[in-house]
Amino acid sequence: MAEEQDETPVGPSPAGEATLEAAVATVLRALGERARHDEPLRASIALIGRALLALAERPEVCVEEPLPPPAAEPGAEPDAEPDAAKAKAAAEPAPPAPASPPATEEDLRRLARVLMGQEPPAEEPPSHTWQRPPPPSAPLDLQSIIDRCDVKSAILMWYAEQPASSPRSRVPHSIIARAKALPDCQLWMLRYETSFAIDHGHAAMLAGSLATMSAACAAIVVIDKHALAPALLRAAIEIAAEAQSALRAALRLAGVAAEDHDQLELFQWLRQRASEEQFYIDRYMRKGAPADPLGWEERLDRARQIGAKVVQITERRRRQRNLLGTLRYRIKKEVAGAASHEERTAAWTRVGETLDLLVESGMPPTHLSLRPALAPYLDTIPEGLALTPRAASIIESVAAHRASDAVSAPAGAESSDEDDDPLVAEVAELLRDQSVVVLGGERRPYTIQAIREAFDLGELIWCTTEEGQSYLSIEPYIKRPDVVLVILAIRWASHNLSEATSLCTRHNKLLVRLPAGYNASQIAHQVMQQVGDRLQALAAEREG
Repeated sequence: MAEEQDETPVGPSPAGEATLEAAVATVLRALGERARHDEPLRASIALIGRALLALAERPEVCVEEPLPPPAAEPGAEPDAEPDAAKAKAAAEPAPPAPASPPATEEDLRRLARVLMGQEPPAEEPPSHTWQRPPPPSAPLDLQSIIDRCDVKSAILMWYAEQPASSPRSRVPHSIIARAKALPDCQLWMLRYETSFAIDHGHAAMLAGSLATMSAACAAIVVIDKHALAPALLRAAIEIAAEAQSALRAALRLAGVAAEDHDQLELFQWLRQRASEEQFYIDRYMRKGAPADPLGWEERLDRARQIGAKVVQITERRRRQRNLLGTLRYRIKKEVAGAASHEERTAAWTRVGETLDLLVESGMPPTHLSLRPALAPYLDTIPEGLALTPRAASIIESVAAHRASDAVSAPAGAESSDEDDDPLVAEVAELLRDQSVVVLGGERRPYTIQAIREAFDLGELIWCTTEEGQSYLSIEPYIKRPDVVLVILAIRWASHNLSEATSLCTRHNKLLVRLPAGYNASQIAHQVMQQVGDRLQALAAEREG
């Protein structure tokens, strides 16, 4: 029996062989080092430890509870026996708490698999331990979807243009290089660079479906950037919903088992954006009612038409901004500086040419942007000046507006029309074609458009904020080289955005705190009051 009591060595003996104790110590040291940085592993060790401790517990002894004493009959004398029973029960130890179930051989095997990384722990970490919050999800970048869809469509279109009967040649290296340069570009159509995983007859349909998705997303990007009309945004979102549904159906028709990640991301983006804009996408957002993948040509035409319309509107606005800048320059430099009748006539003739081009570009004669520049100088128009009908219509509209204000307002009273506020025109001169960041409040397309047009901005970047939002999320916008001014809407910004001051100081940006609304007059007054001198100095540096 002595042989059964001897321990079998697990390693080298004392003369160069480790004992069992040394081997266990080595394992425990390694285990402790790993568990120091592995929260789930620590939880698993605690679970196994409790199970091992249960093996050492004594078997539970069942103790029968004494029956309650019989009730005393009425009138009977109390018996002393119950008191003795109570004392005896109090002296006895309380029954032990229920023990944890003993560890089994399978538990130990599972511990070994967890330590070797072959299996995750079965139990989550204890609830009292600190959990690192997940990183905030980055907003979806539609431009990335556009880029990936374009390169996937290019590969498929190249494949479709190859003769079906000819041997398959290698996909052009330039296209493959474009795909590899894009993050998360999923080339599900290829097995290798020279082998396609789809039938040649389906290539054009898949390429067209991807091109439609790209065109619809590109239109949405431009609409958002220039704050175009909500009706145009909705039309682009609806064609994007149809395009992503058609791509999913095209993949199934072509026998592609993989999901297209860009289609899935666009689907989620459309749901969120429709919720934000508070409208319902009534078609193509359910698996059971997909768009027809074979109608990709007509769908692509519609997406391109929306894109062309968006580009046309933005180009018209750009031309109008340039013409308004020319108009302001000619009024302030040429009309205001004219010393003789001949100089005024020549200056107003050039102003009339600019006004004619503005109406030709689509700007109505009653547009508000025309009034601040023209109204103060109407009395300097020479008599008998020959103007085109379109230019004359603008002069008549501005004169009528000035006359109505003079009749309705008391003598000496200031006009309440913010478009006639001289500070708005002054700030517009200082911020023309520059970029401004607004922090806080609710991002409304028409508010963005109104501020951009009032101050003739190149871009207005509106960063909405939420409670608990880190200032690090807004730093990339503030540090942009084209941003000259940051407006903090203090009534609507979350309380932890006080770091905006340090960010603006770090990146040499002007900061204006806006205590009230977003109207142009309020913004202009706060800008001039808080940073007017510095903004004028920056404008002078740009002109110099």
